[in-house]
Amino acid sequence: MNISIKDILSLDDNKKYVVVSKIYYDGKDYLYLVDIDDNDNLKFCYLDQDEIVEISDKELNTRLLPLFFGKVKNVLKEENI
Repeated sequence: MNISIKDILSLDDNKKYVVVSKIYYDGKDYLYLVDIDDNDNLKFCYLDQDEIVEISDKELNTRLLPLFFGKVKNVLKEENI
């Protein structure tokens, strides 16, 4: 599954999410998703073949958060934003 930053995804909850950040960490691709209609609704997920799996491990989320923000910072810098 080829997913990029700024892609719009529809998940099983029938909501649409924008990919804010994508990183490769510890052998997996991870996604930081934000609900288009409710910016307070965000998800950290990983790709498992053609499936997007939400992460419920708060410790892992804490480790991923600075990596997601670092990736976003680099993308914004590349686009002069």
